[in-house]
Amino acid sequence: MNLIDDDKLRLLCGKPLIFKDICLIYSPILEDIISVGLSKFYKDISLLLIEKPSVEEKEVNDVLKDLSDFEYLLLVCSMEPETKKMLEEAFYLFTQDSIIISLETSSIILGDPSEKRILTKDNFYDFQTYIGLACAMEDYSEERIEFLDTDSPKVRQLKLQMLEGRKKRKELKEKQKKSDKSAINFSDLVASLPIGTSGYTLQSVMKLSYYAFQDQLKRMGWHEEFNINTRAAMAGAKIGKDKLSHWIKTMTFK
Repeated sequence: MNLIDDDKLRLLCGKPLIFKDICLIYSPILEDIISVGLSKFYKDISLLLIEKPSVEEKEVNDVLKDLSDFEYLLLVCSMEPETKKMLEEAFYLFTQDSIIISLETSSIILGDPSEKRILTKDNFYDFQTYIGLACAMEDYSEERIEFLDTDSPKVRQLKLQMLEGRKKRKELKEKQKKSDKSAINFSDLVASLPIGTSGYTLQSVMKLSYYAFQDQLKRMGWHEEFNINTRAAMAGAKIGKDKLSHWIKTMTFK
């Protein structure tokens, strides 16, 4: 799925996305991220977006192959109390709801059980999609590839190739990000936004949602690039027309 304009406006002003009739999903503000710790924030995202691993050992694979990502998450929480606690904290950060993890019903109950706001394997991927979008991760707009018992060998092979292609694209993106920002920390980005834009102070930046911060940071880059290209063109450099049209664009984080 893709965010509609109403959703983007909600995230830009710090309001939550509405996930069906189950919960609200917030993009935490930088001040709250700093309070919990940046590394923990990233770990919380990774936990909420968990995918079951590919394991070479046949015995382990025989157990995992029939589990959904959601069921794998519940299994891990049942075996690792620290992971269970981390998941509870991650849910509270992004939904502001406490949760009950039920292995018996294979579900996660949000808030008051009487309200019957429940996550299961059937709606968990949609929930993950909303989390990814709230964190400016547009890879989660891609359709999920699922393997079905009814898949023919040819269809299964095609799906495997599609998954491998996505994996390679993701690895290339991560490699590019690391090379582009190898010496730049998140604190550097936060401190740069008030300098590169008008109207922001460090205090006001801290009140931005994570989504809004990523949005403003990227737009600042577009604006700066446009100004540099304009000055270069005025000085006689050959700059493509597409780089001189305008710096305002539709936001994409891909």
